[in-house]
Amino acid sequence: MPGARNAERAAFARYPQIRVVATGIDNDSIETAQKQASAIMQAHPDLAGWVACDAAGPVGIGQAIRESGRTGKVKEVGLDNLNDMIQLIRDGVADSSASSRPEMQGYWAVIAAWQRALGQKTPKYIDTGIDVLTKKNI
Repeated sequence: MPGARNAERAAFARYPQIRVVATGIDNDSIETAQKQASAIMQAHPDLAGWVACDAAGPVGIGQAIRESGRTGKVKEVGLDNLNDMIQLIRDGVADSSASSRPEMQGYWAVIAAWQRALGQKTPKYIDTGIDVLTKKNI
């Protein structure tokens, strides 16, 4: 999503102390993300952290961090609540993850379809909330 990538760059531009050294497109593949992350960490041995904005990418990045022996030296912030991501947080490989509460997305989709089937008005916007997952709350 080119628009999202531009938004991410704009967000990082507000913090001049952060230098983005690489980006990747993992196509939501754990294996691709792991390979890209390994190559990026080899090319940038002083890399301090990762931000990954899909479900599989943070898992692959976490695997690369663990395999490189850089747990605790390289921070990772991810997205979603996949079991593998939760385990990476528990193990101290990843710092945190934001989860969009997928079960609530499904719940509200069914409720909206039911309301529509009954001829009722459906909400224009539904905010299912975001959970920030950390070692303290998982």
